[in-house]
Amino acid sequence: MGRAVNEISQEKLAIAPPNDPLKDGCASSGKHTDGDKQSIVSSILDLLKGLRPGCELTRLQVPIQLNMPKSQLQLYGESVYSLSEDLFDACAKGSTPLERFLRVVAWHISTTRLAPFGQTPFNPVLGETHHVSCGDLNVFLEQVSHHPPITALYATNERANVRLQWWQHPVPRFHGNRVEVSVQGKRELFMDSHKEVYEMTCPKLMIRFFPKLGNEWVGKSSVKCCTTGLEADLFFHSRSLFNCKGRVGQISGKVLDLSSQNPFFDISGFYNGVVTIENRQTKETCVLFDAHKSLANLKQLEVQNRKDVIDTESLVIWREVMWGIMMRDWGHARKAKQIIEEKQRAAANEMKKQGVQWNSSNFELVDGDWQWRHVGQNVTKAPIVIPCGWCQS
Repeated sequence: MGRAVNEISQEKLAIAPPNDPLKDGCASSGKHTDGDKQSIVSSILDLLKGLRPGCELTRLQVPIQLNMPKSQLQLYGESVYSLSEDLFDACAKGSTPLERFLRVVAWHISTTRLAPFGQTPFNPVLGETHHVSCGDLNVFLEQVSHHPPITALYATNERANVRLQWWQHPVPRFHGNRVEVSVQGKRELFMDSHKEVYEMTCPKLMIRFFPKLGNEWVGKSSVKCCTTGLEADLFFHSRSLFNCKGRVGQISGKVLDLSSQNPFFDISGFYNGVVTIENRQTKETCVLFDAHKSLANLKQLEVQNRKDVIDTESLVIWREVMWGIMMRDWGHARKAKQIIEEKQRAAANEMKKQGVQWNSSNFELVDGDWQWRHVGQNVTKAPIVIPCGWCQS
């Protein structure tokens, strides 16, 4: 028996488990039946019918059957707080600048995760937030713009004296046999004890429809620390057009000196498997990143104190839609989603009518970049947590 939308505002939240980063992102992976896959493909083709190559898809309305039971804020957050070993904390524990740099590269690789093919998260509403703690790591995200969609994130580990600040604006474009999502924005990791700042760029996400359905990260990415003069240039490989049996997730790259541009390490492997690094001079090879150790058996979010979860939290805003999708009650999910979208449109129209501009109370735009407004303040402990195996939550 179904239930009325929004019937109990304080009821238990519906929480989906984290996506499995070890999957290869292909339509053949996962628990879908052949009938499900055929339905997904049919829905996608209907959705894209009539679109011209090169057009942007930001405002494209996705049918509820293609939504996963998560907001985009959760997916961004999972790439930071959902780990089976504490790579973020480990970055600051390196004894030399090079060791710290390589640990940042490993952590950066861990954030490139594939969502299941044919499933897309909800577009966050303006002002939506997501606040999660995992051990000493506290993460806060907010949707600071709806059109264009921009998400800001700030995370702190006070004990390790490490901070993370990023904002990103995904731009999806249709290219006939695929959709490419370029990720604009800025990512910075601060190690305040060492006075080091690391800047990172994100590769593109490619969603391919022909000849083989699947998702993969493609193109260039980099990690740079001007303080230590080190840079890693990474390249995420796509499978060739006709090599349908090729493995998804291949990555290669090099670590070099910024001033001389001389490389001294080579990087190779698979970001959903093992990535190794080889010293060009000694030919010594070691593991840089092992997804099977760092991203296996990821824990599910837990609500420690429901009354402290604020109304703008993703899990609160989308709870009825999430419940409907998880129960495969598409009518309930569709109606709940419509209510949220109509409420957002009404709020936007009212602000426009009154000449009021929405402003975030947590982030501010400074010289074109979204930055944490509360300078010098760490992110507080969250009422939503991820149980971690390396510490007591």
